[in-house]
Amino acid sequence: MFSKYKIWQTNYRDKQGKYPVIFLTLKEIKSSTWKESFEALKLLIIEEFERHQYLLTATFQELLPRGKKRGDQLLSPTERNRYQSILQGTASRALYKNSLQMLIHLLTRHYGQRVYVFIDEYDAPIHAAYLHGYYDSMIEFIRSWLGGGLKDNSHLEQAVISGILRTTKESIFSGLNNFACHTLLGERFSDKFGLLEEEVLSLFQEQGVPCVLEDIRSWYNGYHIGKHALYNPWSILQCLEHGGALQPYWLNTSDNALIKKLLLQGNPSIKKDLEDILLGNCIIKSLGEEVVFSSLLREENAVWTLLFFSGYLTLKGRPSYEDAELVCSLQSPIKRSCAYTPQ
Repeated sequence: MFSKYKIWQTNYRDKQGKYPVIFLTLKEIKSSTWKESFEALKLLIIEEFERHQYLLTATFQELLPRGKKRGDQLLSPTERNRYQSILQGTASRALYKNSLQMLIHLLTRHYGQRVYVFIDEYDAPIHAAYLHGYYDSMIEFIRSWLGGGLKDNSHLEQAVISGILRTTKESIFSGLNNFACHTLLGERFSDKFGLLEEEVLSLFQEQGVPCVLEDIRSWYNGYHIGKHALYNPWSILQCLEHGGALQPYWLNTSDNALIKKLLLQGNPSIKKDLEDILLGNCIIKSLGEEVVFSSLLREENAVWTLLFFSGYLTLKGRPSYEDAELVCSLQSPIKRSCAYTPQ
């Protein structure tokens, strides 16, 4: 599958198939009540446990702990009962909180290798919880679930967690070992948040879709991160899917209820700044690399930080520090020349 792609030429090729993996995406956990969201979280956990339910009948083979012999059951009777209660949806909330840690431990015992964990859109449930008024309940669960699985866990090889917002002030990730956060304001991965121009050209050539580079550039390369001008991956893939037709594919691709709430309830000065952006102007604002949801309606800078990390705004030029604050020149990623006009 990957042999003709660049990743096959990297050192990561040597890691393929050598580690047990847990993959979870929380993007659909956004119900209007805590009860419904907790049930959705349970179903997500159950699905991952089902994927690894071979552990219920697995036996020790080569890696024999003290007191065990080849053919002994991998799980103790208590562990088997807990695993089955999770699968059946009857486990206690405490056990679901501990489920990530439990699965990591059992996979390491089975494979004799530490586990990779990938969690996508970890902050989607937090957005919904803040919007619908059950924020404290959601934060308490996510903190216990992720903290139990990832903090001081000797069975964990590495965890990669992605999301729009960094929410460390809620202490979700406090105390995690060797924690590193890479955002749109950093340099190290600044070329990884979108497609580079040479990658876009390569995609069009590979798919045999004709393109005029200037047209593609004027529609889709509005994001500026570090020293790079990046193309919107979703728009490029949709453009290829539609034979090179230039359209505003980004319309209605995100849930913007939180943005609407902040704009409607926020300071009137926010609306004035947004008018400047819509006219094609830049605004100068201080941004933070993390968002505290409880301060969104009180601190104007928190709103601009949310808009920036959500992709509604992009940088114009490099950010700078002034009096210990990160000051950024912000503009719309959508160029005025390609504004959508209904026919």
